[in-house]
Amino acid sequence: MEPGFRPAPQPVETPGHECAEFAMTAVISLEPHENGTKYTALVMHADKEARFKHEKMGFHEGWGTALDELVEMIKKM
Repeated sequence: MEPGFRPAPQPVETPGHECAEFAMTAVISLEPHENGTKYTALVMHADKEARFKHEKMGFHEGWGTALDELVEMIKKM
């Protein structure tokens, strides 16, 4: 990790760490809001290349899907 909990760039071939090149840090915040709850997802990658790889893998849409599933679960409580 680098300062601010940002993932440090890793060599593509790191023995025993096949997924090291995909490292990321996610900070999920839930805050009271006048209309309910404010949900913020901050995702940090080591570099632009890692960010683009995750985007191609569908991570961007995945954050929205995860939020939708969380909302549905809470509605059932």
